[in-house]
Amino acid sequence: MSSGPDAGLLVDNSVYARLGHPTVATVWREAQARNELVACGPFVGEALYSARNAAELEQLLEELTLGMRYVGLDDRTWRLAYETQRSMAAVAPQFHRRPLGDYLVAAAAHQHRLGVLHYDRDFDLLLDHGGLRFESRWVAEPGSLTDRGTDALRPLRRAITARLAQFAGSDARRIYAEVIDLLDAALETEGRAPLPAPDDA
Repeated sequence: MSSGPDAGLLVDNSVYARLGHPTVATVWREAQARNELVACGPFVGEALYSARNAAELEQLLEELTLGMRYVGLDDRTWRLAYETQRSMAAVAPQFHRRPLGDYLVAAAAHQHRLGVLHYDRDFDLLLDHGGLRFESRWVAEPGSLTDRGTDALRPLRRAITARLAQFAGSDARRIYAEVIDLLDAALETEGRAPLPAPDDA
């Protein structure tokens, strides 16, 4: 395998999930024509989540593992991911709280001397603070895809999750119950069917 980012680009699911966007589709086709796209386990696992049934999942699995180059993860990849988490945690409290898949994709890129094709600022943060070396290549300018066929609510969901994670024990139970009550009231106002009550912990 040749070395350096020119050897290929590991694909992150933040790109694959946006293939319906014309800009992303164009970049994807051009990179595919140059045989630049490389898959790895974390990306494939996330992409398979979008399959609607068993047949579609099988087709997607074949497309992503046989239709493009593939690199596997080994013990060194995991150790690189752990060391990166350690470096990120040293920057600031909870700064290391990034998706495990991002750590593994970045570690695999470093290990195999590949770039990462993505639409996720976490890769820039991992590059700047995690001690890894890889090319961080955005599929489009940051923020440019927000209003065109992407999940505009994702940042809000992540912000809510991050805030809920600040609570533990009885405080967490109280806050979570308040959030559930608020959401249930909104569902009732909208005339939607109620959801089952949470199981007692």
